[in-house]
Amino acid sequence: RRLPAFVRQRLQRMIALLPVGTQQRYPVRQLLERFCLGSECGPGFDHASWRAQVFPQMRTHLIKSDWLSTFEPLEVYAHLCQKRLKHSSLLKSLLRADLHFYLPSDILAKTDRVCMRHGLEARVPFLDPQLVEFCLTLPDSMLIPGWAPHRRKSILRKFLAQRTGTPIAYRPKRGFNVPVSRLMQRELYPLLMDALGSEPFKSEGPMRWKAVENLAKQHRVGTVDAGHLLYSLLSLAVWWRTWVC
Repeated sequence: RRLPAFVRQRLQRMIALLPVGTQQRYPVRQLLERFCLGSECGPGFDHASWRAQVFPQMRTHLIKSDWLSTFEPLEVYAHLCQKRLKHSSLLKSLLRADLHFYLPSDILAKTDRVCMRHGLEARVPFLDPQLVEFCLTLPDSMLIPGWAPHRRKSILRKFLAQRTGTPIAYRPKRGFNVPVSRLMQRELYPLLMDALGSEPFKSEGPMRWKAVENLAKQHRVGTVDAGHLLYSLLSLAVWWRTWVC
């Protein structure tokens, strides 16, 4: 935000020249685009926007005018990101915001639904209250001693290395990512277009049909990576067809 507008615009044009990379776990172009869009949203919202699918800059293009409102779904999250306790660093403020908003509203909620759907009971040992309180007392230099992947979570890695060995403790992080972008290009594309174009969602729903259709087509040919946004719209359209019609 401290850079002149013309510099930011030039950077965004340069990022747009990078390959889309929809088959990668974390496409570089997508990360840079989200970073630039988020930085334009202002303090607090810059961090909170990483959880958004439709950025403020995209709303008037994708959402019908009568559905736009002054309500900001990430306002509470952004406020928590900005809230600085006495003697608290920016990193600690962001971690507290994630603990109070992102975890219970997203990650833990999804985990609970999936586990209950299959009759499982999950445990989250790293969210033990005493452990969380202890970690929040650690200085930033111990939480993030460096940006290299093998240096992150250094305390945990050293602890595990004593019990499991170095190869396990320092191996790269692996998530349980679903290939959403690929699915929206191939297997789920017919379902996506059928759901988005179904009535009454197409005419009465909140999305501009032509804009969403063009976005889906651009994603299918690989000119943009909008897989997660399209998946969210697919979920909305199926929910609409099930409960609103």
